[in-house]
Amino acid sequence: MQPLKIWQYLVLTVYMTGAGMLGEYFSFHSNFLMITLLLFFLICMVQKNKAANLALACVGYMIGIFCNNIFLVIVTKAAKVTPDFIAENYWWLFSISYIVLFALLITALRYILYKKLSLVKLSELNSPVWIALAGNCLLFLAVFLITITLGRSVGYDPAALKLNCIIYACCLFISSGLMLQNAKNILEEEKLKEKARKQKDMESYIKGLEYMLDDMSRFRHNYKNLLLTMSGYIKENRMEELKDFFKEKFQNPLVKEEEKTQIWTALRHIYPIEMKGFFYEKVVAAMAEGIEISIDVPKELHIEYHSIEDVIQILGIFLDNAMEAAKECTTKKFWISVRNTEGRMIFRIENTCLKVPDLVQMFEKHYSTKGEHHGNGLYWAQELIGKHSDMYHEIQIENGNVIQKLEIEFI
Repeated sequence: MQPLKIWQYLVLTVYMTGAGMLGEYFSFHSNFLMITLLLFFLICMVQKNKAANLALACVGYMIGIFCNNIFLVIVTKAAKVTPDFIAENYWWLFSISYIVLFALLITALRYILYKKLSLVKLSELNSPVWIALAGNCLLFLAVFLITITLGRSVGYDPAALKLNCIIYACCLFISSGLMLQNAKNILEEEKLKEKARKQKDMESYIKGLEYMLDDMSRFRHNYKNLLLTMSGYIKENRMEELKDFFKEKFQNPLVKEEEKTQIWTALRHIYPIEMKGFFYEKVVAAMAEGIEISIDVPKELHIEYHSIEDVIQILGIFLDNAMEAAKECTTKKFWISVRNTEGRMIFRIENTCLKVPDLVQMFEKHYSTKGEHHGNGLYWAQELIGKHSDMYHEIQIENGNVIQKLEIEFI
């Protein structure tokens, strides 16, 4: 699963060579110690997928022993000599030839496993599956070594040893294959469940969006109907009754009249009247939420713009966001400042916030720190600003507060 470095190959080769030579003198017990240390060194060398590498190392070791014996059988049959004769006279030639052929075999096997069978996809399996596979491979490796080493020492028939090795190899690949197949099935089932969960989340989101649109549509119709009912008072010039109707239906009862008067006085320099009324109602709504407001309009300002409705809509989104963020804080404050300098009108809105937003993502659709079914306001505001070449928007964070500026050029 993770290719080793050259020096790691050299260390393992030197270790195996030395351990193999010592094994000739200590026989059965040294083989287990040799394999145990080999696997230990291998696990220490790899940094990830340790269980996967352990499982594959066990299989690889057994393949190595199997291929070594097959190669020895082929050479002895072809040269018509005994294995002992080769070991005494041509061990170095046999070893070099075997290493070259085995390296070619491993290269071909890696190509088949990783390119043709997509073994890399097995990395998606979770750790418990790989641990189970590693345990299975270790068990078969132990049985494999016991069968060969102990069998030779007690005088098992060579034909029986070969048969046992073949049976164990078949059992190993069958059991490991079944475990891998089951793991793949589980993985596919988990993917299907995740897909179903995402589908359910999408359906919930669409339902929420439909509910929000229906709610907006219902509110818009009710609002229009309320405005239409006011036409009767205007038609008959019954202004006092119209004022009472407006106060009853629209004005917030939580804010005292003297506070409302102070707000209107603070906004007295802003014109046209619809812009002044817009700021007035937004500030009153914020005060009803217990938010402390600061208004700075130093001189008389006439906001003359060809799309005053777009300006009001954009500022409305900024003020709504400022209000939502400020009311979640211990210090509930926001500041409104309007300036007119050198043909530019600058609106500055600053608010306290409990959680500082991500300036990169906050203009993306559906991004919000307020939870589900929020996050479209700034996206829509940005789209509106993009339609006007004489509008400029800037947002920044200072001392944990969010500051938004909207600049408008007067043509």
